[in-house]
Amino acid sequence: MVIRDLFFTSPAGGRPAINVRRAQTVVDHSPAATVLGRFDQWFNRMIAECGLGVTPMTALLLVMFSGLLAAGATLVVTNNPLAMAAAAAFLMCLTLVWFQVRRTRRMSEIQQQLPDVIDLMARAVHAGENLEQAIALVSEEMSEPLGPEFRWCSQQLALGRTVSATMQSLTGRIQLIDMRLLATILAVHRKSGGNLAMTLERLSGVSRDRLSYMGQMRATTGSALISARMIAAAGPMLFMFLYFTQTDYMQPFFDDPFGRILFATGVILEIVGLAWIAGLTKVNY
Repeated sequence: MVIRDLFFTSPAGGRPAINVRRAQTVVDHSPAATVLGRFDQWFNRMIAECGLGVTPMTALLLVMFSGLLAAGATLVVTNNPLAMAAAAAFLMCLTLVWFQVRRTRRMSEIQQQLPDVIDLMARAVHAGENLEQAIALVSEEMSEPLGPEFRWCSQQLALGRTVSATMQSLTGRIQLIDMRLLATILAVHRKSGGNLAMTLERLSGVSRDRLSYMGQMRATTGSALISARMIAAAGPMLFMFLYFTQTDYMQPFFDDPFGRILFATGVILEIVGLAWIAGLTKVNY
């Protein structure tokens, strides 16, 4: 889970003390070399970026629970091990898709909010505030999702961490191109100076131009996305309808080994096709 806030303890007879110890997250680890390690890091990062505030272990238990729930319900209704496995795999994949959708929406909200954050920082610098005060102002004025992220940065700076290290941590938690540009600008300004307000205003304009381009891209690929979703939903829905309403008609297909091979091949080809379409229509932030 991404840690956004410091933990406070209240010793007896004194003011609250800050505990700066932080649990290790996927941001703190180098890229894995194995396929299983890369998948584990992908899952941990997806859970951290979806903004639910749960640990990867909790999310994994939720995925497993959804699979067990689907398997149990299917076993009670059909008493068919193959259908039980298919239902469990489908609901587990559906839970992963839900996490990914949450992550995509949150990153889109951050991308939409980032130009306003940069404008607020530029106005604060114009008004005579220093960089730390501008970041603190953003943390106070902005709402979710960027408000808590900059609040964590403000707390790190207040504890003496450098601007470069703080911004590097922020870009690790939020992997967007505009966020990397903002982090680079702030780190370079702290080392070499310059007109920070003017640079931030130009970055805000660039960020808004990127948002306009991505909006045009989504409008252009909208029909392809709708077609992909209809294709993705048609196959599983038709299969479930025929299996539960025409069981005697479908059962010989699964009793035959060649039929099971054809079914597995069809599932694999549909997944590959959907992944290909998703790659063609993906809008990178």
